[in-house]
Amino acid sequence: MGARMEGWERLWDTQLRWLTRPRRVIGTTPPRIERRMTVPWSDPSGRFELTDTILGEGGYGVVCLARDRSVTPAVDVAAKKLDLCQLREDQVAREVNAFRRIQEEGSSPCEYVVQLLADAVEEGVAHYLFFPYCAGGDLLDRTLSMGGLKEEVARPLFAQMTRGVAHLHDLGVAHRDIKLENFFLTASGDVRLGDLGLAALSESRDPAASAPLLCSEWAGSESYAAPEVWAVELQGRSSSHKSFDAYPADIWSLGICLFTMLNNMMPLDKAVPQADWRYDLLVQCYRSGASYAVQLHEQYGRKCTLSISALGLLAWMLAIDPKRRPSAAELETSAWRVEAAAAAPTASQSAPAAPSASLASACPALLLESELDSKYVMRGGDRPSGAWHQDHIEIYPLEDEITWRSASSLGTEHEPLVPKRQNAKERRRA
Repeated sequence: MGARMEGWERLWDTQLRWLTRPRRVIGTTPPRIERRMTVPWSDPSGRFELTDTILGEGGYGVVCLARDRSVTPAVDVAAKKLDLCQLREDQVAREVNAFRRIQEEGSSPCEYVVQLLADAVEEGVAHYLFFPYCAGGDLLDRTLSMGGLKEEVARPLFAQMTRGVAHLHDLGVAHRDIKLENFFLTASGDVRLGDLGLAALSESRDPAASAPLLCSEWAGSESYAAPEVWAVELQGRSSSHKSFDAYPADIWSLGICLFTMLNNMMPLDKAVPQADWRYDLLVQCYRSGASYAVQLHEQYGRKCTLSISALGLLAWMLAIDPKRRPSAAELETSAWRVEAAAAAPTASQSAPAAPSASLASACPALLLESELDSKYVMRGGDRPSGAWHQDHIEIYPLEDEITWRSASSLGTEHEPLVPKRQNAKERRRA
């Protein structure tokens, strides 16, 4: 009898703790969970003092809170610890070299890119990078806490995001891991683009140079990766998919960020044909000129209230053909960036599939079917088995029709993709 009572008490205690658990209210900033480092490193120079408070973790390092004692009074900084036991020497050098290029003497700094304060090495253990501390968290936290951002709130943030990306591209640096988690916010709410751990550098540092920055390895975070990046991964052995231009791939990732900010949901899981019905729908919208944002909302039974210029900008940035996407500099002069929020009309749920004149003018990427580059659009027909497999993907000519599954028939897949943190990955070819 005593054992049975004890069991009921444990069950009641468990239920009580669940019922009284802390809950986050929409519109508030989620509490930052601070974990502790086991043994903080001691800087031999005496400038930085590391604490055991962990601010965040990624695929290639841990970021902890530190103090910069070179100024009085000492200020908080962020220290990124790169584990030398897990990373190759070139991976560590890549991020340092990227920051040195954008901060080299003679180049104009950009206030919307995180500045590297210093770096130090714990011999054989870790390489530390020190940055100004961004007390406002990141854009993913901001988006989730506000249940998505209104256009008038997102517009100034996106302006700073595009200026940061444009600054990198002007100096021959492609970020290759653009996502909401890598846009940090200062205490005053300004954007800082950071984490250049996967950056690629061109040979030329001339801002006037317009040569593509070709990459041949998959790098980034899955839901933000462009179709051509996935094509290199899935069809890397074919001659037509040996490399991709990293600059337009950055623009695609930036488009994923903007879509998520405005809609409080990810536009797709991965840009791979027949692996994600949302991407297949995006391809259909791209071919027909329909607004993907409107059509996706309809699939979820929701009403899309974005302005025509916002829909056009999203369609432009998420163009399947990378040659159709805008440059970072062109984004700064887009209609959505410069217009007043109150002057923009809205798109209704019942918007027609064909683009209106206003949408077509807002999106230079809209094109006739005969102009579509089929390089990044693939079919799964003529497969040896019913299951999709990466070895059996085939590029199909334009006249063939791509089939995509309606979300209404997908059961558990018929749910909006909630934005969540993703670890960056890099896959090298054998």
